[in-house]
Amino acid sequence: LAATRGTARDLYDAGIVCETVLKSDDGHPNIIDHMRNKRIDLLINTPMGKRGRKDAENLRSEAMRMKIPYTTTTSAAWAVVEAVRYLQERKIEVVSL
Repeated sequence: LAATRGTARDLYDAGIVCETVLKSDDGHPNIIDHMRNKRIDLLINTPMGKRGRKDAENLRSEAMRMKIPYTTTTSAAWAVVEAVRYLQERKIEVVSL
């Protein structure tokens, strides 16, 4: 689990420790570098403010290029987490209708 500074702080406050990564224009290695190095399997980005929108464009473009699943809302992120949990815990069977 990796997050940019503010999100990492919020996660820590909630009792979740994660790696802190730089935003795309804060130096290297940053989140884009991590994506290109295949260290990111799912990107959850909830952009805020003017800087967030610019950063979101870069992240979305790179996620699409790298074929990394990407979501921009916490409700969608929750749905993804629930889907992954379901897939891990249950065997999926295909049945003819």
